[in-house]
Amino acid sequence: MNRRIAFPILMVTLLCAAPGRAADDVNALVARAGEVFARDVKGVLGFRQITDNKLKASILNQHTHTESWQVSKDGVPQQVRILLMQRDGKPVKASEMSEEERKINEANRQAKSLPKLPFDPRHMDAYAFTDGGPCTDCEPGTRLVRFTSSLKDEQHGTGTMRIDARYRITAFDFTPNALPANVNEGRLRFVRAEVLPGTFATRTIEGDFKGGQAFVRGTVKLEERREGYQRFKSLEEALNYQP
Repeated sequence: MNRRIAFPILMVTLLCAAPGRAADDVNALVARAGEVFARDVKGVLGFRQITDNKLKASILNQHTHTESWQVSKDGVPQQVRILLMQRDGKPVKASEMSEEERKINEANRQAKSLPKLPFDPRHMDAYAFTDGGPCTDCEPGTRLVRFTSSLKDEQHGTGTMRIDARYRITAFDFTPNALPANVNEGRLRFVRAEVLPGTFATRTIEGDFKGGQAFVRGTVKLEERREGYQRFKSLEEALNYQP
């Protein structure tokens, strides 16, 4: 074949094939990260969670501080036990703390308490993945991946995640596809790290939300810190543990 003809044909072929190969590469990367995630969360884990919820509005400023013991099995929340709850530095009533605990555990039972993570193999099919481009502040070997979902609910969304050279998710940003009533904007940022030898899990969660009702506008800042991770031989042992 004439070289003048063959070269353009070759270039067109490569350019047309490149997007498909790139998509396959990203999907394979996420699938591998999903396998590592499933291995990390397998079994029974318990941890202490410290949560600060700061509401700022024109007619109200409120700071709610909560400390709880939380148990998960294979990455699925099993029970939350509130140990301490304060509002503006003062303890809340036992009845209010009990009701808050009940609501959290009911949401967990209905699987409505947390986002459907794009790197969890149980939810991966609900997302599409693309290369996130250069990540200037990433560790060497880390890839940035963008994810989107067509499901318009509070548990699916769009954002980016960072996958390191060991196929572990070190951080991800999540913007829900739907927001609660009276909330106009919202995003979450999860930072993950090694919490036990050989085990990666969420270390901190930060959230920023804006919204309001009628003429009252405000913001909510969420800060969560998870510490004291432990592995247990059984779910019963973890549920009965006294932190």
